[in-house]
Amino acid sequence: VNYFFHAGHLHIKGLKMSKSLKNFVTIRQALEEHSASQIRLLFLMQNWDRPMLYSDQMVDDAKSKESMLKNFFGTVKGLLRDIPAEKFAAVGQNWSQDEYQLSSDFSGCQAKVHAALCNNFDTPTAME
Repeated sequence: VNYFFHAGHLHIKGLKMSKSLKNFVTIRQALEEHSASQIRLLFLMQNWDRPMLYSDQMVDDAKSKESMLKNFFGTVKGLLRDIPAEKFAAVGQNWSQDEYQLSSDFSGCQAKVHAALCNNFDTPTAME
């Protein structure tokens, strides 16, 4: 990620972040406590043009989402690693009913994500 865009105020535990309230957190400080992926997910799970809540619950939600994504992609990598490359070439390309359904579900999900991102870059909906 080379660019980051957020235009809303950052709220920490319900209060607008400010130096005068002494609830100011820099990105560097946040990275000492959380991974870059967790912070990215935290921002993606909230609208870019509205106040953003930075709280323990929101960070926990981001950690949970990160864990779910890591588990999913780890499972996919594991399954692909177990299938030798030559087996792909030898397998016929006739899909079963389940594969057609999976393809249809995937296309529907892709369309929903695209629609959410076209709707004022609605990343919270896209992340669902």
